[in-house]
Amino acid sequence: MPIPGTQNEPVASPVEKIKVRVDGKEVEIQGFIIPAGPPDLSFFLLSRVSAIGNYCCELSTGQDETVYVYTATGAQLFYDPLRVYKVRGRFEAGVHTDPANGVSLFRLRQAHVEEAVGAKIMKVEDTPAPAR
Repeated sequence: MPIPGTQNEPVASPVEKIKVRVDGKEVEIQGFIIPAGPPDLSFFLLSRVSAIGNYCCELSTGQDETVYVYTATGAQLFYDPLRVYKVRGRFEAGVHTDPANGVSLFRLRQAHVEEAVGAKIMKVEDTPAPAR
């Protein structure tokens, strides 16, 4: 039995910590759309870095910073590689293999997408979440 505060205590990975907090819950995430599926964008990747990229100033974006997004049926969206989008859907965390899209750590299902008007591309400071 692990003893809290000792080396025997299991350490949760960042993915496991996220899974415990938000897996199965509705969440809202902002980021850039990276087309990776059909032209209707019923599936795409959401990333903190634009598909055009800011590679002079950014570290590479890994799988742990990319969310696979499956939009709700009939969702209509206009794609612009320089716009920040707000995506809301049911969050899934953990390794999953999709036969068509490959292996993912994070997914949003039944997602609704809209432009994040006024969103800052670069994070300057932490801001509190809006009150609901």
